[in-house]
Amino acid sequence: AIQFIDEQPDEPFYMQVWFYHMHTPVVSDQAGRDAYADVTFDRDAFDAPMREYLEGVDNFDDRMIEYCGALTAMDAAIGRLLNHLDTLGIADDTLILFTSDNGPEDAALVFEAGNRGVGNSARFRGRKRSLYEGGIRVPAIARWTGVVPAGQRDDQSVLTTSDWLPTVASILGVESPPGIDGEDRSKVFCGIPTRRERSAFWEYRSSTFGDDAYDAPQFAMRQGDWKVLFEPDGSRPIELYDLEADPEEQVNLAEQKPELTARLVEELQTHAGALEASAPAIVDQPASQLTLVQGERRSLSVEAAGMPIPNFRWLRDGVAITDDERIVGSSTPVLTFLTPAEQDEAVYRCEVENVHGSSATTDIDVHFDPPPPERTRKNIVLVIADDLNTKIRCYGDTQAITPNIDRLAARGVQFQRAYCNHALCGPSRASFLSGLHSWTTGIGSTGQRVRSVIPDHLHLAEHLRAQGYHTSAVGKVDHDTDLIPWDHVDR
Repeated sequence: AIQFIDEQPDEPFYMQVWFYHMHTPVVSDQAGRDAYADVTFDRDAFDAPMREYLEGVDNFDDRMIEYCGALTAMDAAIGRLLNHLDTLGIADDTLILFTSDNGPEDAALVFEAGNRGVGNSARFRGRKRSLYEGGIRVPAIARWTGVVPAGQRDDQSVLTTSDWLPTVASILGVESPPGIDGEDRSKVFCGIPTRRERSAFWEYRSSTFGDDAYDAPQFAMRQGDWKVLFEPDGSRPIELYDLEADPEEQVNLAEQKPELTARLVEELQTHAGALEASAPAIVDQPASQLTLVQGERRSLSVEAAGMPIPNFRWLRDGVAITDDERIVGSSTPVLTFLTPAEQDEAVYRCEVENVHGSSATTDIDVHFDPPPPERTRKNIVLVIADDLNTKIRCYGDTQAITPNIDRLAARGVQFQRAYCNHALCGPSRASFLSGLHSWTTGIGSTGQRVRSVIPDHLHLAEHLRAQGYHTSAVGKVDHDTDLIPWDHVDR
């Protein structure tokens, strides 16, 4: 990651740094173990749900030393990255987000070598692979010097990882790709707590390990402080929780509030119904004319409904376009002119198609004009720790040694209501890249690949690359990094 930054001295960059340390197998180096040589681990120091969980975990001290040692090693690496940004003098021009992709692994997963199973889910019920809060609520810290007030704690704003794409696009002053499930939360990143406009949705179809109490229904939705969970086949009771009063999800209020429960379930079912198989239809398209300006990137953007997500094809004067050094996105919803020129003047049209049918936009006349003034842009760094929940000092864990993540929080805003979009790694990664729920992508397991399942959807790295950003994928990020056109990949 540091090497990539050094190679971009004059260009803005977008970088995802995905640490694997906390994912099975969790293995600490000796320096990490030595950091905890004099630490006494106390089960009673945890919140009640975590204490109950740890009663079934053997070799507690050994597991904690290995887990915490790996955590502190990751923290040290983050510290090197932060120090390097400071040394180069670009920290003030760089927005950094630190978060995770899902809750901590369960010790019941005994067939995975190196599974320590002692990640802290704090007061929350459930762990990785569960739609209860312990499986999907994650830490989130944003540092944006000069914009975000240092040391701020946001206890109100609900964030999801599918918000990352539209939020970054808004901050950079570019349009989001069409058809995004997440919403622009840039005000929250500027230190202004706000209520989200859209409900947050989750789906999980696979197996859950460990305590039966962690085995959540298949679907979940959060609207305001209310969270509803239900099984579509009716095989178990609907669950309704007031997360403000009951973040532990212990008191099911579904029977006490039947009207609210029915309304929330109806919205959840409506959302699921909108994802049923259908032919594509153009929902939104560009105006009939677009003016290109020399030296300024411009785009044509189309939004189309339809399931599965349709394929896109752009045509110029009736001939299919192929990506080159000047025009990209010819098979995505957004066609971008990187370096507009007079030869780009033509009539453009976008055709959309899936297995159930096809549709097309009306013709768009594209013209060419002289250049505008330049504008400055921020760098973006997304740092993600795999399978990490609240086992961080700034989130209240007194046994973890995480000075650099704590330093990040002290200089930025720390969110208490941040969520990943899935309780499993692969689908959660897909939401970061695409801005879509797992329901929309159709990705529900780690074995599915983003580019393979939704080949024509415009991912965040591609979108920013088209805006002139140099892009880098460091670490886990996604198994399709060879298919998504990052400028730099180091796995």
